[in-house]
Amino acid sequence: MITVDVVCYKYKPLKNGELPLKIKVCKDRKTRYINLGVSTRQEFWDFENNSAHVLGKAGDFSVDGMSAEEARQKIIENIDRLPHPIRMENGVAWLHIDVLEQYGIDEKIYLFNQ
Repeated sequence: MITVDVVCYKYKPLKNGELPLKIKVCKDRKTRYINLGVSTRQEFWDFENNSAHVLGKAGDFSVDGMSAEEARQKIIENIDRLPHPIRMENGVAWLHIDVLEQYGIDEKIYLFNQ
């Protein structure tokens, strides 16, 4: 069984004090973290709920020093690092990501408008 989450990795803060956002993939009791190339301040992340949504695991957050559009572009530029398809909400001032495992989406990144 494979589980996938978007996590705010609080165990190794960056030099600027922000926490990196990573995709956590667990398979056969082995865990792998894949850096998304974006970071956020600790107060922008809900560690208790980690935003579980209907279509998969998701997170809603802001990236300090970067607009939501710039963060989305950074993720798109690093598409080859994503082990599973993701959905990102387009046209909003924050970053929303659903990590999907099996939902029939052929694209690695699917942008949607609410």
